[in-house]
Amino acid sequence: MIVLGLTLAIAGALATIVEPARAAFDRVPAELDLQQRGRTAIEVLSQALRSAINNVTLSDPGADGLFGTLTVTVPFSTPGIAPERYIFRLAAQPDGSYSLIRETSAGAIQPVIDFVSALSFSVSGAEVNVVVRLQASTASLRRVITERVFRSSVRMRNAS
Repeated sequence: MIVLGLTLAIAGALATIVEPARAAFDRVPAELDLQQRGRTAIEVLSQALRSAINNVTLSDPGADGLFGTLTVTVPFSTPGIAPERYIFRLAAQPDGSYSLIRETSAGAIQPVIDFVSALSFSVSGAEVNVVVRLQASTASLRRVITERVFRSSVRMRNAS
């Protein structure tokens, strides 16, 4: 009887520890994923902006200024090849989230990152300020992980 009581007490203690441990186990990789997606978004946008040869074009800002479209013209290093035009914008996904995509001059749509909740740009001369807000990939993780905001200010080296 005493052994049974001790076993139940130990099992109860373990049961109370399992849920917080599981939540931490799920949260840490999700936070690392947010960080990596943010770095990727900023790097892809920064690389295109640093290489831009024309002033960038901003269009379609939402009423809250959180969504927009950025058009950038990037030269090829091979002489005689026309520059490439990239359009960066958010695209709605079937699950209700948004993805940052890059659309090429040829019309190819290249996904950059998923689960973007806001994207905004502002231009000041040859400098472009980029703000990307990301959310966790699932509704359950969104309850425990807040959105992350990534900002960058990029100076266009080749802007005319």
